[in-house]
Amino acid sequence: MQSLQLRHENQGSHPAYRIFFGLVIVAAGTAALLGQLRLIELPALHQFWPLALLLGGLARLAFAGKAGNGWVGAVLIAVGGVLMARNLGIADITMRDAWPAFVIAAGVALVMRGLSSQHAGAVLLPGDRLDLDARFSNLRQRSESRSFRGGRIELGFSNLELDLTDAALDGHEAVLDFDGHCSSLTLIVPKGWQVAVELDALLGSVINRTTSPAATAPRLVLRARTRFGSVEVRH
Repeated sequence: MQSLQLRHENQGSHPAYRIFFGLVIVAAGTAALLGQLRLIELPALHQFWPLALLLGGLARLAFAGKAGNGWVGAVLIAVGGVLMARNLGIADITMRDAWPAFVIAAGVALVMRGLSSQHAGAVLLPGDRLDLDARFSNLRQRSESRSFRGGRIELGFSNLELDLTDAALDGHEAVLDFDGHCSSLTLIVPKGWQVAVELDALLGSVINRTTSPAATAPRLVLRARTRFGSVEVRH
């Protein structure tokens, strides 16, 4: 049996971006350390630290290329801009006032990523067991494993369509664990499968559109934990 372990690398996958943003972090950390040791006086550090977010966002925009990562850069720039405006006294904004705007920005980023890749074909997954961890992504995956063993999925601010139409379970039952935050999962299964959903939701929803086959049919157990998200199961 094979096991698929997939870590979806998105925004920071460009080497130039990693080097640039790494240098920004090293510089900020060095300045903070020297300030803590009282080797230098940095009264402006507490005021101008949001510049790190702005520079990080600009770097993402500059190195996004064809990967569709520019929207996350725009979110970082927006957050850094709000914090800088507050620190400079340009706008009287608290984090309590601003957090809904950050959630909206993240949602807009997801929508735009979805629109930009909605015509992309599903990626064929190797292996019999799924291990997926994705952030700020829009993914279409499919499995044709003849011994599918379930697995785990963790999403954050992401959308995933998982197509198991051409898969077969390894034995009578398999378990798929899903943990999503501000994310959506669309699970497509063969008509001959039973799907049992065990749900733990906070402002989330699950829609099971599958039919009820015979009790002896192969059974997929979906253990879904969702926060501000949705799960749809269909044929």
